[in-house]
Amino acid sequence: MKTILRASFLFFLLNSCAPKKEMNKNIEFIITDKSIADNSFINLKISNKTASNYYLPIINLFENKELEFILPFEEKNFFCIYKVFTNNTTKEFNWYTKNCFAEHVIDTEMEKVDELWKQKKVAITSKDLILLKSGESIKIKVRMNLYIKISKYCNWELENYRNEKGLHIGINYPKKEKELATKFLNLKTLYSLKQMGYELYDKEINSNKVPLILEKE
Repeated sequence: MKTILRASFLFFLLNSCAPKKEMNKNIEFIITDKSIADNSFINLKISNKTASNYYLPIINLFENKELEFILPFEEKNFFCIYKVFTNNTTKEFNWYTKNCFAEHVIDTEMEKVDELWKQKKVAITSKDLILLKSGESIKIKVRMNLYIKISKYCNWELENYRNEKGLHIGINYPKKEKELATKFLNLKTLYSLKQMGYELYDKEINSNKVPLILEKE
């Protein structure tokens, strides 16, 4: 009888702990490519290993890759994922521009890109976001360019990448401030997400890193 009671207690204990263990899991980013070439796409697998349904405010910028370089910091941090570049010494490389902030230059092309974002931002719906049910996995493509020409006067480039060997690339989803959801998403979209049972995933996510293959000049 004591053996049966002990076995029953152990079964109850294990099952009662299972939901807590599941809740401690996170959303996972995995780059499925063995290596990435410049001017190509990164294949990214996103898996929801939690017990909740989440939305990730990652906006598809395939058609307008310039947008992620001109967004204000808060908006970029909320709507974009970052490409993280490192070398064999784990040094991180940053983007830089020599000419995008010249006050004396009237850049009508930049103004058009800025206006495009303003129009896109007010029209964002739940369909523009990544929705992940508990246990679900999806695959997306992320554009990969080390040099971006935004306009005649504005270019962005990864610093000194041409002189480096052994570069690796990963993807970073920044930690989100929940208050920014009400600032950047309209009430209709927020209500729709709530009705469907999705909440903002606000924790940071870092993917694996894979080799970056540079084009030979």
